[in-house]
Amino acid sequence: GTKVRSPALFGERVFEVHDRMNPRYNLRADVWMSSKTDARQFGLKRNVNIEVIEMGDNTKTQWKRIAQENALKRASR
Repeated sequence: GTKVRSPALFGERVFEVHDRMNPRYNLRADVWMSSKTDARQFGLKRNVNIEVIEMGDNTKTQWKRIAQENALKRASR
């Protein structure tokens, strides 16, 4: 539930962290994309600052609800 942003990549858009990577990858971040094409177009980014806006409460997010909301958004386009 932690809120983050990366102004260099996404401007003022705020994202919610849904999981954290293994501690050995402490200087990496994954960005979820809705399609493989979007992910390939986005590509690999290096040396990008990520700002923590608000720390989460460490509870699990509702993946199924979020996936359903995203599917509805895609369907309405």
